[in-house]
Amino acid sequence: MSERSIRVCDTSFTTIKDKTYDCLILAVGAESRCCHVVKSLYGGNNCKVAQIIVLRYPDVDDREYQKIKKNLSGICHNKPDICEMKLASDSYEGIYDILNERVNRTGRRALSIAIDYSCMSRVWYAALLYWYYLKFRQSDLLCFTFFYAKGQYTNDIATKDVIIKEIRAVPGCVGCSSRQANTAAIFCLGFYGYMSLCVYDELEPNEIYTILTSEKPLRKYPIEDQPGNKELIDRSTRSMKISVGSVEGAFRQMMEIAKYRQLKGENVTIVPMGPKPHILASILVALANHDVCVMRVRHDQYTSDVTPAGEIIATEVKFVDINYEDK
Repeated sequence: MSERSIRVCDTSFTTIKDKTYDCLILAVGAESRCCHVVKSLYGGNNCKVAQIIVLRYPDVDDREYQKIKKNLSGICHNKPDICEMKLASDSYEGIYDILNERVNRTGRRALSIAIDYSCMSRVWYAALLYWYYLKFRQSDLLCFTFFYAKGQYTNDIATKDVIIKEIRAVPGCVGCSSRQANTAAIFCLGFYGYMSLCVYDELEPNEIYTILTSEKPLRKYPIEDQPGNKELIDRSTRSMKISVGSVEGAFRQMMEIAKYRQLKGENVTIVPMGPKPHILASILVALANHDVCVMRVRHDQYTSDVTPAGEIIATEVKFVDINYEDK
């Protein structure tokens, strides 16, 4: 029997921005940086896509969206093929509907998809990956290019009070657990340390690992010093720093931890609070290892507007049958 492999590789935006893609999927709204990747692709004049799917937050101004569409039209092959859907940040069923309707799965052995997840809800890009994982045959080669525009944050993000609404699994990342087994938890820490600490109290894991970024998004408010985060770091079996620019590094590190703890007969849960590249890595771990669960926390406060810092992080992800060779 064939086995599907998920391969993750950090790459450079400058080397892949001029590629041709079958489909570009992006989110519009929430933050100013939502247009940065599209403008950068459009500015190169060489990137071309056959189809664009736009996921719109409900509060996006229509006049602002029309400006964005001009850039989108410029990177389409010939006549622009752009479809859009308004979607709440916590909804994902509509994503399945639009993909079922728009994505052609017949007669193709390879497909290239670009996803700008700079402003996407984690529910959205988890749903996208899960749909492609389920719908395409193992003999198909799926190549994703994920783009993430790094942001400039304001100090108020680190000082906001948040109230947790619920804790639940990310779609497609429910995992499989045994009530009798011990639990190991991996926390990717963000600004809201008390949220991570609340999940810790809810899970009551036997072992924990913490992952932070090697960069400091706000020098005045280091992630490791945020209330709640410091307690988790002190309690952790191991604390690691991984660059926000390395989805590959975060993926490999979490996969190694997950396999090691599972060999000991333990349940493994990942709780990614941020940043988005590390959240993407945790979702890919759950797709590659179906026993791993990824949790998310819904709360009543969202970030202030985030403007682009200029740098774009690019990651290539491939779903490929390890016994299939693309001839």
